[in-house]
Amino acid sequence: MKNSLKLILLGGLLVATGCAQNHVHDTESSYFNEFVPDGTPRRTQDFMKAQAAVGARNDGMLYAWHFDGKDLSPLGREKLASIVDADSIDTITIYVDVKSDTFADRKASVAAYLEDLGVAKSHMNVVAGVNENTLTPVAGGLATYAKTDTAVEASSGSSANSNTSSGSGTGK
Repeated sequence: MKNSLKLILLGGLLVATGCAQNHVHDTESSYFNEFVPDGTPRRTQDFMKAQAAVGARNDGMLYAWHFDGKDLSPLGREKLASIVDADSIDTITIYVDVKSDTFADRKASVAAYLEDLGVAKSHMNVVAGVNENTLTPVAGGLATYAKTDTAVEASSGSSANSNTSSGSGTGK
């Protein structure tokens, strides 16, 4: 009785193992079919591209390194393409922070490239100087700067026995 029960259980185990092995070789239900081919855009890449486009649009700045002479460099073209990729229906404002004697040629280069990307002249504005919207006033930070000092003398949790050096602010 014991041996026959063992044989039945062993036979059931072999049948179950054989069925499981057949399932592993079934390529239709394999997880390997879930991989996308190389070159196919992935959702994470689309998300990163969208975030870069919005950041480039909000910055809107081109500097001297975005140009090769009077023409846009590949870096400048990439930034402008990223700005145009940002989903927005308002006017694109590009700030060009270069010397005033080169601004006119570089403005023409920026406008021509934006037109090549499909932006109408009525929807583009190329301005000399920096984007004032990206600047942060320093007054607020300076007003609270003293509160960021975390020297041992100032902390309420220091012990009476600790010796502090005047230069480092650390206990010995």
